[in-house]
Amino acid sequence: MSHSKRLPILGAAALFVTLGAIASPASAAKAKPKNPSAAKRPAKAPKASSINAYDVFLAATKLAVDQQKVGFALSKNHNSGDPLDRVYTLEEKTQLIQENASALAKLRAGFAYTYHNPPVRSFTTMMPYYKEFRAMGRLLALEADVANEKKDTRTAINSSLDAIQLGEMIQRDSPVIGMLVGVACQAIGRRPLHDMIITPDFGADGTKEGAQRLSRIMALHVPYTEILKIEKQANITSAKELYSHPSIAVQAAQTAGGSDDSNGQEEAARQMFAMMLQSDKDQVITSYENQMDSLIERYGQPYDSTLIPISRQSDPLSLSTYKLIYESRFKDVTSEMSSRCMMTMLALRAYFADHKSYPATLQALTPEYLPRVPGDPFAQDAPLHYSVTGDGLNGYSLYSIGPDKNDDGGNPAVNPSAKSENTKMILYPDSLGDFNAFLNHY
Repeated sequence: MSHSKRLPILGAAALFVTLGAIASPASAAKAKPKNPSAAKRPAKAPKASSINAYDVFLAATKLAVDQQKVGFALSKNHNSGDPLDRVYTLEEKTQLIQENASALAKLRAGFAYTYHNPPVRSFTTMMPYYKEFRAMGRLLALEADVANEKKDTRTAINSSLDAIQLGEMIQRDSPVIGMLVGVACQAIGRRPLHDMIITPDFGADGTKEGAQRLSRIMALHVPYTEILKIEKQANITSAKELYSHPSIAVQAAQTAGGSDDSNGQEEAARQMFAMMLQSDKDQVITSYENQMDSLIERYGQPYDSTLIPISRQSDPLSLSTYKLIYESRFKDVTSEMSSRCMMTMLALRAYFADHKSYPATLQALTPEYLPRVPGDPFAQDAPLHYSVTGDGLNGYSLYSIGPDKNDDGGNPAVNPSAKSENTKMILYPDSLGDFNAFLNHY
């Protein structure tokens, strides 16, 4: 995923486990998932079946090899000092994909089924599978890179879309941490596709089908309010367990810290659990439930960049999570907006190949290339902004008004707190300007 601001200290069952903690070998050792189910070859549409895509995806991760090499091969920066961290040749990257052919086939088999995330009912719940799913997203992105280098545009598009579909699917029945990993998988998948489509010699093969497929993938999107309902239930159930069995606080805090607690998450979790146990159970749970109901109602409305104020006298659960929930909502909206921009760019490339020019309006893309004109998630009842600006493959402007909700004519959003040129074009909640589909990234 593109660079993002570090999330604040977390306190909820699914939230205080950072992505790093999920990824830790120690976490995986403590809670091994059950043996995954076998799955048949997928059909084009999800089957009405007892098979859970979660089990199929998990089985795929067990077949994957050399995931560290995959990550380094995909990276554009090589400064970790690890011997494996270097520039990989096309032949080496191709070999990595071939070695993981069975894992990729198994993963794609899971697309035929509906995903249901295992329920989270305790602050001690380990979720190492999220790290493995994100690694599969990187593998798909590397496959897209390899296909693009070989001028196989159709395969490159579909490999990128596979990563986006994986990211959308794993959010179903997931708490907020699952949504964040899903957003990360989508960003990983969009990156090679964005790099390809803004290249002047990018081919049109598969672009029309890609735009239509991305539209179907986006129909799988789980509303953020549904994510919050899962989060609310997970934390209420976990809190009740904590009050019934206070001794689990130590294990729960260790779960929060993971094997490498460089961010002090374990100590922050210890403090939160201590505050909870010193407070009245019914008051804490009732307060948290009311705070979450307010957030669910608020985030069911059009995007608003204002951070909801919260009293410092609120319950420990609400205090530890409300800011993260606000920032995660921004990530959800931004991810959806980015996919809509990508879908539109694919459709425009297909239209250009057919007509040797771009349409005067996005309405001309419907219904042949897209089922409808994509809306702007940052705007209320308004489409993405589009205009023809010149000749050639990149002769158009496409943008969202962005989190400041002002139409700046496509002038790219700038991060006012950026510390380097590499980060100033990344979109943040306080970025000023429009999300320019060519120049900004997330």
